[in-house]
Amino acid sequence: MFVQVYSGPGPILPADITPGDYDTPPFSLGGQDNYAFSPDGQEIAYTSNHDKVEATSTNNDLWLVSANGGPAKNITADNPASDSTPLYSPDGKYIAYRAQQRAGYESDRFRLMLYDRKTGQKKNLTENFDRWVGTYAWAPSSVRLFFAAEDKGESPIYTIEAEPEAEPSTTAAPKRRAAKTAPAAPKAAAAKATKARSAKAGGKA
Repeated sequence: MFVQVYSGPGPILPADITPGDYDTPPFSLGGQDNYAFSPDGQEIAYTSNHDKVEATSTNNDLWLVSANGGPAKNITADNPASDSTPLYSPDGKYIAYRAQQRAGYESDRFRLMLYDRKTGQKKNLTENFDRWVGTYAWAPSSVRLFFAAEDKGESPIYTIEAEPEAEPSTTAAPKRRAAKTAPAAPKAAAAKATKARSAKAGGKA
């Protein structure tokens, strides 16, 4: 991955900030970006697979590196499955990303994860949500996230709070926004209409 800094007159050559014989980001058939700049532009989070045989591995990891280059830090080394699509919260406190749990299994469910940049703690936001998390985005307030997930042939938008104080085990499943429907007729009105129809039918008899 190359970064080119524009800070004054004169040409500046792009700098390779991810040296080594690894694809950064790894091969992808589409979807969300596998890299992101921090809000202050000083750091980059990116996805890269450093296994010996990348073609048979799903062990994509998230790495952090200074925008000026230097040593990169692997923040998901504890997960042997895929970690990808990092996205910084607008306030810069967190990095959201998607993760699988079964190594080598490409169809494993993607969870929405949250990485605390200050403490290094990671939290699974959607463990109790039985759907594959797709493309997602932060709310400008950094309080919640929005994401798409296929459900019965549709792809509705879900929302979930980041809840920095909550424990992962108590995170509730995301709630789908209810569709707007016309209010049901009051029971009294329904009963009146039924009575009127009965009286009309009796008159015809």
